[in-house]
Amino acid sequence: MKVFIYIIFVLFLSLTACSSSNSPEKQASAFLESVGKRDFARAKELCTEKSEYYIDMLKVMSASPDSVITGKFPKVEIIASRISGDTAWVTYLTEDKDQSDMMLIKENDEWKVDLAKE
Repeated sequence: MKVFIYIIFVLFLSLTACSSSNSPEKQASAFLESVGKRDFARAKELCTEKSEYYIDMLKVMSASPDSVITGKFPKVEIIASRISGDTAWVTYLTEDKDQSDMMLIKENDEWKVDLAKE
């Protein structure tokens, strides 16, 4: 009986660990880090298909010598999040104390950053 309870406990822990790895907060943080590091391929993986156009624009703009996208990852702090069905909003604060919201959409059980906001 103890072995059975142990197996159920381990399964429960592994399922909860898997489900929390794709939280809106983690996805938003990974997206911001990817853009900050100019890893646009990774940023595209973390956003909706409609948002890929904006990532392509960022990539082109970052190639300019006058680009403000430096490749240095700015410190970002996730300060709040709220979920309503398949939509989430993550509020983050930059090291310059600028506060912004990011919208995420749940697609195929994964949270994706939505820059298109149609």
